[in-house]
Amino acid sequence: MRTGHILFISHGSPSYGIETNPAVRFWEVLGRKMAPRLEAAIVISAHAQGQATLRGGGRQSKLLCDFSGFPAACDRKTWTPPVGYEQHAEIVRALQSVGLRVDSDPEGPLDHGVWVPLEAMWPTPTFPVFSLVLPEDSDLDHWWQMGERLAPLLDRPYLWIGSGGIVHNLMRLDWGRRFGPGEAWAETFADWVTDALSRVDRAQITHPASGPGGAWAVPTSEHYAPLVLVAALAQPRHLVPLYHGFDYGNLALHVFGEAPPYVARPDHSFIPLETAPHAQQI
Repeated sequence: MRTGHILFISHGSPSYGIETNPAVRFWEVLGRKMAPRLEAAIVISAHAQGQATLRGGGRQSKLLCDFSGFPAACDRKTWTPPVGYEQHAEIVRALQSVGLRVDSDPEGPLDHGVWVPLEAMWPTPTFPVFSLVLPEDSDLDHWWQMGERLAPLLDRPYLWIGSGGIVHNLMRLDWGRRFGPGEAWAETFADWVTDALSRVDRAQITHPASGPGGAWAVPTSEHYAPLVLVAALAQPRHLVPLYHGFDYGNLALHVFGEAPPYVARPDHSFIPLETAPHAQQI
């Protein structure tokens, strides 16, 4: 019986950890709806690529401030998920059972692709949080294959989260333009990705450069790759849009997840950017 769940979260900027904005408010509401169903969260973050390793769950695991140039308050953030040595060992064994050679590092740090959105979703989580580090690989078809390999693990009550961004090009940000509609090229590309996800179109999902504005939207693969993995993991189900928004004109803040029980919207339409009056629809 399938008891695992899947999300893709655009984790935004490290400063989201100390500010309130429409995306953060959405994360807060989504977390309240999901928490009772979870025993652990496993995050595949754009900022955790290297030797395959499971991090987190230990008493000494800390938040990694893997950035510079942000307010000092970002560096002082604290967040302590429950200790989970047993869950850590269980997940490592499960990953090895599907052929993934993964090292164990329960005291390893959690990067900002993990703690920025999850601290907003669960300020005091009741379950341990882990970061699954995977080798850097620009071939997105390999990420799809990894998602398929992990699919047997969905029979466990864990939340699998891809953390990145479907439009992520820091060289094109409009620093004077905060939350609101995205630039036309970014909106068009995001719609193209959303359509591909709705059809579980592997060829389209794994080749973002073939989409309109794809070269601008995905200049490098690390933020997009976690989406590919969780889209493959979700098969035969498809990921639906839970949140649609942009920051700085083209930094996509989209969130995707599975259909009900989390989203009671049979048309699978976007939840509007102004999340506060719509939060109870989630």
